[in-house]
This record gives sequence, structure tokens and C-alpha cells, in this order.
Amino acid sequence: MPTCRPSRAPSKATPERGKSFQEVKQALLSYLGSSRIREWLDEGGRQRLERAVRFALNQVEQWLLQDVPYWSCPDEAKRQILEALDVLIEAVIKREIGDSGFAFASDVLQLIFNFNKRANSRKIADKLDTLQRLLSCRESLLAAIEVLRALIKRAEALVHFSPPAFELSRHYLQTLEEHIKEHKKTHRERTEAIAKSLQQEPTSGHKEEGAEGKGGK
Repeated sequence: MPTCRPSRAPSKATPERGKSFQEVKQALLSYLGSSRIREWLDEGGRQRLERAVRFALNQVEQWLLQDVPYWSCPDEAKRQILEALDVLIEAVIKREIGDSGFAFASDVLQLIFNFNKRANSRKIADKLDTLQRLLSCRESLLAAIEVLRALIKRAEALVHFSPPAFELSRHYLQTLEEHIKEHKKTHRERTEAIAKSLQQEPTSGHKEEGAEGKGGK
């Protein structure tokens, strides 16, 4: 991979936040040499990613050791960094990288961010922004999953256990329902009694009229 060369522009590459440079370097090299990365990345992708990471580590280490304000990188070096970021972004989207892979991707993000403070590539900055958004989305998704799991457990507990307040509400509803049924029954009986009386009254009237007519004759 081509080497970056000193140029002009004030800037100093140091880790942005979180781990120190040595901590990031140790974590990255340890993970790249382990079998865990092979669980979610093929050998070709792993090699491209490892070459880019080692190159960025070497460049940032030189910048930290030498008092040079700015280093310009050839297009070939930037292209290989971009390809490595594409490999990582695709893996984050399509594969289950696990917590260790998530930590590795976060370390790569921190390393290349500091590398790009000197390389000053707009395309690399865009890729880093994409990777950062994906990692943030994963954190939010995992948090949402934990909330849903807690809600499901609470729902299952309520299915198998009814608190006293629920029992009181259920008893109240049952009492109210019985009262309504009794009220409907009473109302129906009264309605039927009134209907019968209305049917009987005209018949009684006609009989009385007939008796009066006979008596008059």
C-alpha cells in the first residue's frame, strides 16, 4: 500500500475519544488474528480489512511520533481504505457480527476517523458517517429489543397472575352485569303486564255496553 507523505495544513491526529491509540491498536490486531472475525467475514474480506487497518495504524503511529502538521495520501491508499470500509459496512448490514464484532467495528471507526483527519478524504468521511449510523442503529435496536423482552415478561406474568385490583374490577363488573340483567327482567315483566291489561280493557267495555242495551229495551 502506498505511503502518505508530509504536506501542509495544521492538524494533529490523536484518538478522538474513548480508548487510547495503543488500546485501539492492541484490540484491533488481537481481533484480526482471532477466529471470531472468520465467523462473519470471508478470508478475502478479512485480508482487505486487515491490510487497511495495519496501514492506518502505521500511519497514525508515525503522525503521533513525528511533529509533522499534515500528511497527504495518494489516491491508491485512500481507495484501499474505502474498499475496507465497504467490506465492514456490508458485514454490519448483512451478517450477525455479535458484540465482539460490534466492538471491533467501533475501533475501526475510531482509527480511520483519526487517520482521515490527516488524509482529509471526503469519500472516507462519508463512509465513516454511514458506518457510524449503522452502529448507532444497532445500539438502538438492541435497546428496543430489551424493552420488548421486558414487556413480554410482564405480559406473561399478568396472564398467570391477576392482581387484587383486577379481581375487584372483575367482581364489580359481574355485579353490575347481574344488576342490569335483573333490571331487564323486571322491566320485561312490567311491560308484559301492561300489555295484557291493555288487551283486556276493550273486551270488558264491549260486554258492559251490551248489558246496558238489553236493559234499556
